[in-house]
Amino acid sequence: HKRSRVDPSMKSPQKKGKKAMTNEQVLDNLNVVVDKRLEGLSEMDQEIHQALSAKGFEVPNLTPEGRKQVQELTQLEIPVGNSASILRPAPGRDFRKALELYQETMDRLKNAGKKGSKKGSSAADGSSSKMQHLRGKRPIIIIPKGMKPPLTMLNAFEFFGNRKYLARDKVLALKRAGKQTSPPSTTFRHALDARNGKGTVEFELMDNPKNKLGHDMKEWDRVVCVVSLGAAWQFKDWPQGFNNPVDLFGRTKGVFFSMEGDKIPAELQKWRVQQFKLHRDKRGMDSVVWASFWKNMEEFMAVKKRELLPDNE
Repeated sequence: HKRSRVDPSMKSPQKKGKKAMTNEQVLDNLNVVVDKRLEGLSEMDQEIHQALSAKGFEVPNLTPEGRKQVQELTQLEIPVGNSASILRPAPGRDFRKALELYQETMDRLKNAGKKGSKKGSSAADGSSSKMQHLRGKRPIIIIPKGMKPPLTMLNAFEFFGNRKYLARDKVLALKRAGKQTSPPSTTFRHALDARNGKGTVEFELMDNPKNKLGHDMKEWDRVVCVVSLGAAWQFKDWPQGFNNPVDLFGRTKGVFFSMEGDKIPAELQKWRVQQFKLHRDKRGMDSVVWASFWKNMEEFMAVKKRELLPDNE
């Protein structure tokens, strides 16, 4: 049998691999994906979706002042017209942070797997070798000093450890009445949610990290959360990497507690800080704020400071 020759010019071109979409491209095309889910609906279903969308709630013949107020409100709304509307973020916001956290977690797991295969040991928990010194250490929550913050060393233990908020004046009244003689504890144990591992973690509270931690950066690595005052001078004397809001809240969980109705500092709005509001009178709401704080705190530690969580392998 003769082998047939193939003209090189007749060879089919090789298929090029598809380029992976960036986070920005995913977000830019999100509306297109959502809108496609409406295709193929009956005329009646389309009318229902239209009525339930933001356009369906427009109010005609508004005064200029009323129109401005409606615009301010609708900017914070998300249309609920269809099952895909949850994918539409409010104006001026997007899911970029969620994508960044996902990508960061996946990258850490991949890198850990490569290191483990080279060294013959498993690093599937995503831990960085640079942070191994944190294993067995107590994570730190830094509390602000002063008389005005809702949470200080006077009442931080009761809130973080016992899910109960005691106002400063009530704590001082208990002291005067002799019902609280010992100084507030600076450590407490927190039981982790099952999704983030088993067991408990002992946390440490402090409001003078510069004096307690000094310039030992391995000790500063134990800081997992900073309760912010909303003013940059709070951490101006801290070491490099912790003394400005951008770096600080990139490596620690930034939170801000305020009482309901309090004015939020303008400077705080520019930082990566999560806000929590405490009710002035309804103490039953304390546990709701407490649960929200710990849910976010544990999720942060699972990504950024995994070494400070129990090893359940």
